[in-house]
Amino acid sequence: MNLKKRQEWEKIREQGMWRFVLREFVVRMGLCVGVLTAAGRTILTDGLLPTQNVLTNLGLDLALCVPVFAAVGLAYGLGEWCKNDQLYTLSCPENNQRRGF
Repeated sequence: MNLKKRQEWEKIREQGMWRFVLREFVVRMGLCVGVLTAAGRTILTDGLLPTQNVLTNLGLDLALCVPVFAAVGLAYGLGEWCKNDQLYTLSCPENNQRRGF
């Protein structure tokens, strides 16, 4: 991890893990909602689930999206935190001196 990335990660660490995870969650949530909503609309308009009510369509879209984007977003956010934190820890000179590198 180069110096610039280390400095960025130090700022992120100061804000806390959950703030980072939630930020990643929101980004992934938006992507998943877009994809799943498009897929849901395709299914609905193809007549597999014939509904004419807009609120019913929206409810079905959300029912399809919420569990998926929640799981994907949180898993990705936690994974990114762990990966970046490990890289940061390994790249800190003071940690390397303690380990004898």
